[in-house]
Amino acid sequence: MPAFLIDLRAREGIAAAALEFQILTASRPGNALAARWSEFDRDAAVWTIAGESMKGGKAHKVPLSTAALAVLARMEKIRAGEFVFFAGDGDKPLSDAATGALIDRMNAANVKAGRAKWSDPQTGKPVVPHGFRSTFRTWAGDKTSFQREVVEKALAHLVGDETERAYDRGDLFEKRKALMDAWAAFATREHSADVLAFAPIATAN
Repeated sequence: MPAFLIDLRAREGIAAAALEFQILTASRPGNALAARWSEFDRDAAVWTIAGESMKGGKAHKVPLSTAALAVLARMEKIRAGEFVFFAGDGDKPLSDAATGALIDRMNAANVKAGRAKWSDPQTGKPVVPHGFRSTFRTWAGDKTSFQREVVEKALAHLVGDETERAYDRGDLFEKRKALMDAWAAFATREHSADVLAFAPIATAN
């Protein structure tokens, strides 16, 4: 994951920023790409996704790590409308195909340079945007001591049976914040804020 993020951060364009944000928030690709500026409270470091945009139909609050906030700050410099990650003149969100196409270009560059493609170590298949949620889940389960309930809620998954969910009214936000901070620290562990030069974000995807 850290090596992939180094490669990703060397890429220009909105698609690269969108994929980085999706990875750092462990969000579904569709939610990340459709994110609107109005959904964010950057002072409180929280992204609130409306229920109608969520698979389960319930609003979901995502804690934002410093790294995720940095992506938003970069996008703010080229803000063109209501969508954070936009296509065209800013009147529509980036398409679902944009981040997948970016990974294809990254793999093509790797092959040209004699390096291996970015692929799933278990299946050997090329990585896809949604697969980073699995990466997050595997890392959290194998490498951390965070409770399963915290990890599953970070992924906006239902936890427990219907009766258990009826009694569980909390969202474990503070625990999820610690989890997302730990995830960002892991994913960016090869970087130094003092020396890293991000590729500029251009309007080309």
